[in-house]
Amino acid sequence: MESQSFKARQSEALVVYPYLLKVYRNRWFLIGEKATDRVPQVNIFALDRIQSITVDK
Repeated sequence: MESQSFKARQSEALVVYPYLLKVYRNRWFLIGEKATDRVPQVNIFALDRIQSITVDK
């Protein structure tokens, strides 16, 4: 997934394991876990900040 946070100047390529989609105050969010070698952590991504998605089976 290619995503750009509100604070970042450039987008970032991430591997994300999605859990669910959620609507909050008329905005859609993806809740999932980033694939990293650190401690697993749930992250929230605003769908309007996601630039592209590639699905890997």
